[in-house]
Amino acid sequence: MGVEDPEADADTARLLARAMVVQRVQSSREWATVLSNLGLESEEMIVEMDSVKRKRRKKITKHKWVILIVYFMTLL
Repeated sequence: MGVEDPEADADTARLLARAMVVQRVQSSREWATVLSNLGLESEEMIVEMDSVKRKRRKKITKHKWVILIVYFMTLL
């Protein structure tokens, strides 16, 4: 067992985050190259996704079914 260093954990997290960003950037650059090789224009579109709404909708739907099941079980 080695000596645990809090800075080592932070450095590892920074390196992991950097590697993930570099990987995503490289993928998008490769995709733009593929599109240009096909003779297509690569357009950048900004898409705003609201995952909170989606999660809330899923949660509400899930709870509706739980409430219905509990309601019908109380009727029995």
